[in-house]
Amino acid sequence: MSQAYGQLIAFNEREFQRLPAKKQPVFVYEWLKNFEDSLNVVKKADLKASLKDLVDGLSKHLYGDCGPPTRQLLGRCFAQLYLSGDQFSAFDTVNTCSDIIKGKDDANLSVKLAGMATVGTIFEKLGRMVGGSAPETVQILIKAMKNSESQGRCEILLCCQRILCGLGSAASSCHKDIFKSIRTALIDRSMAVRCAAAECTKELIKHATFTYTTELETLLSVCLKSLEGSNYDVRVCVSSLLGKLMAATQRPPDGSTPPSNSKTKKISMNEMFDLMSSGFLRGGIGFLKGGGGELLKTTMPQEVRVGVTQAYVVLFNEMGGTWVEKNVGYILGQILDLLSSSKATPNHVDAVYSRKCVSFILRSMLGRLLGEKAQVIAGKELCKFVSKQMTKVKQMLQSRETSTTEINEAVLGTQHTIICALQELACLVQDLATAAGSLVNEKTIEIVLSVLIHSAPAARLTSAWCLRTITVAIPSHLSPMIDRCLAELETSSSLETVSGYAYMLSALIGGVRMCPLGIPHKKGKVCCWFKLCQEYSLVKVEVSH
Repeated sequence: MSQAYGQLIAFNEREFQRLPAKKQPVFVYEWLKNFEDSLNVVKKADLKASLKDLVDGLSKHLYGDCGPPTRQLLGRCFAQLYLSGDQFSAFDTVNTCSDIIKGKDDANLSVKLAGMATVGTIFEKLGRMVGGSAPETVQILIKAMKNSESQGRCEILLCCQRILCGLGSAASSCHKDIFKSIRTALIDRSMAVRCAAAECTKELIKHATFTYTTELETLLSVCLKSLEGSNYDVRVCVSSLLGKLMAATQRPPDGSTPPSNSKTKKISMNEMFDLMSSGFLRGGIGFLKGGGGELLKTTMPQEVRVGVTQAYVVLFNEMGGTWVEKNVGYILGQILDLLSSSKATPNHVDAVYSRKCVSFILRSMLGRLLGEKAQVIAGKELCKFVSKQMTKVKQMLQSRETSTTEINEAVLGTQHTIICALQELACLVQDLATAAGSLVNEKTIEIVLSVLIHSAPAARLTSAWCLRTITVAIPSHLSPMIDRCLAELETSSSLETVSGYAYMLSALIGGVRMCPLGIPHKKGKVCCWFKLCQEYSLVKVEVSH
């Protein structure tokens, strides 16, 4: 026998018993680690000859007090042993673990957890070689889940995930049963169980077509409910699940089995974005029922909106930059239209929150997934969107069929989409720097300047900031823009116009320090003289009053 084989078989029981209780788990872990490493150098003939003794030695530790790292390592040792030796013996270990899981004695939870971790790892590593026992094992796990504590439910879900990973489409007979358990686990009171359920569902999506076809709306509704009252970890897991689920509707995962019913309708891109926007605007209760859902739920939990926001980002990452570039105009319209709904902006706090969410989506998509050429195209699409919004504003102001109050509310409602579009345009110009020359032209500048007369101060400030980024990126525009500001301020009497161009002048002067060549000295003196005149006129007005 080789030295490595001797290391495998030698678990020093005497040394283990002499150690203090606190050090015994470490001793077991180190022995298992040595066991795993030595498996790679032992001859297969030696392994097969002594497989029974080795399995018996490992099986003893199933009934010990194992922590999570030891449980995972024990499962890997079993799996590696069967891969290197006789695979048929793996069924005996699977049956042993199943008996442990079926046991009604909850006195020693760690033994059950070790059995779950071991059987899950065996299925993951050996795959279809032990696929015959998968249906029975899954049924045992699902039954055990009903009476388990939160830690046990987590381990069962992770075990199901490993079974799905190892067997793939071969476990199709178990997919429906696992899906039913997942739906309940996603809204479990324990946050850890929700996370485990989300991870299991992501694995199920890879192999079960019904999750993103016939059961899409059901799963989406459950995910939105899962986000309610969630913590950060749950939002990360569930938003990743939502994003991958929506991506699967457009690009089915590799290896997924086609639906048995050929009449199953594929979800279009428009329908997918409608579902996502419904989740963003209405949340988890009645989000597919139109007005009835809105009456049932008047407030939108912020954690749901944050989760859906992150799901958008995951969706675009899954689909890739090429897909985003191809559909950038349509996508920008869908994302910015989220702010057009009154449900996203019922009050000032929610409006700011929704703007932050939309800005995060745009920055994550346009700033990280697109190259320079695609960013220029995206910038032009943003300009078109702002131009359309300002055209609507002008039409509203010229309309005489509606009351002044309604017109003012409608005009102020357009500010949120304009603000997000201009903020992202400014970020793109900053990213492109001197390469923004193909994006910034007279038409672009005119569109941004048109927002300076918007009735909302926030929109005017955002326009001023966008113009500042343009002049910093392309300094040749700085001096002409300052001249234009001064001319408008001298001739205009409208409150919005004076305010907007004053914001612009302040922004441009503030950006001079970032331009290496600065501005002519005389122009700076003119700006200072204009400021002093304005202050003097304000003081004069106050004194007269």
